[in-house]
Amino acid sequence: MDINWRWLKVLWPLMATTALLVGLGYFSMDIMSAVRAYVGGEGLYSKNQKEAVLYLNQYVISHNDGDYQRFLRAIAAPLGDRDARLALEQPVLDLDAARAGFLAGRNHPDDIDGMICLFRNFRKVHYISEIIAIWAEGDRYINALSVEATLLHVKITSGNNDEDSLRSSLARILHINALLNPLEEKFSSKFGEASRKIQHILLLATLIIASFLMSCGCFISISILRKNDEFQNVLRINEERLRLAMRGTSDGLWDWDILGKRVYYSPRLMEILEEGSD
Repeated sequence: MDINWRWLKVLWPLMATTALLVGLGYFSMDIMSAVRAYVGGEGLYSKNQKEAVLYLNQYVISHNDGDYQRFLRAIAAPLGDRDARLALEQPVLDLDAARAGFLAGRNHPDDIDGMICLFRNFRKVHYISEIIAIWAEGDRYINALSVEATLLHVKITSGNNDEDSLRSSLARILHINALLNPLEEKFSSKFGEASRKIQHILLLATLIIASFLMSCGCFISISILRKNDEFQNVLRINEERLRLAMRGTSDGLWDWDILGKRVYYSPRLMEILEEGSD
């Protein structure tokens, strides 16, 4: 038990360093995977928003309800991401609503838990809060786009085919689209910056933890070596005392070193043995 305890005292810094670095590596991979998922999600958000505007443009020309249904399917992805953000910003987290929103946004199911974790744990970090603010502003324009599309649909289905009114609706839709494009580009750019900052922070944290634990390991190892040197020195002194005592006594003494498999005969015992042989 004592030997195992000594080994544990020597090895725990290495074991702790390995465990913490593995844990930090896993955490880093999760964070970077969530960042990648958000960047990919923004790409889907932007793609579907642009397709939605295209279908509305066609709908103004064709008055075909199929174009409006295609618009609804396209706009569902940005609206789903909006619903996920709103669920995550609630004081009491609604995980089911957040997951449903991200699924409607066509994000991969395996990425959703990481996206939720990143939002909830880092939302108050300055550069992440900026990204969320951009996202919220984009969602306001998505809402406006959805409202304009609904009004356009009402006009067309009611038989109101006044060209000026339809052109006016289309102009507002195109204006909203023009406002959304730079926001989407800014979102991607900011997330790129955030991913680089997060990488630097995680790398720095890894180096600090590793340095601290290695310092602890060095301190403990040096302490153990010093104690071992002190023990060896005391042992040498005791052995020398025993040797002098055995040499000075008039009795013949011998000692069997079981571990070393050696037998020690004192000088007096050697003399006695030699006298006996004569």
